[in-house]
Amino acid sequence: MTQPEIDTDTDDSWQYFMRGIFHRDQGDPDTAETNLQAAVRLGRLQLAADPTDPETGLELVIYLAALDRWEAARDEFDGAIRAGATPPLIVDTLEDLQDHLVNLPGVDQGRLRELMRLLENHRQSVED
Repeated sequence: MTQPEIDTDTDDSWQYFMRGIFHRDQGDPDTAETNLQAAVRLGRLQLAADPTDPETGLELVIYLAALDRWEAARDEFDGAIRAGATPPLIVDTLEDLQDHLVNLPGVDQGRLRELMRLLENHRQSVED
């Protein structure tokens, strides 16, 4: 599998993610995997540059869930919480998971629901 060249100054991890889910939905799992892996690599580079950015950490949760890497997604969520993820950011993440991954071929829907419950439970506990 060929990995795309990533330009950390101009490339956007979300663009790679969107391309990945488009190709997965179109029945092209190899191209999907390539783009989703690029989204994760770019997201991790961005997070390494600013480890206190909870938004990038939450984006990584989404990218890793799309790749069925559930433990890594949970780890990134824990990191985003430590970095100060707020309830509105968590709601945005839940909406993105709902909009992009529910019923997407190749995503374990049971594990996705578990991850979404984890995020929702944390959001509620912070707001209470």
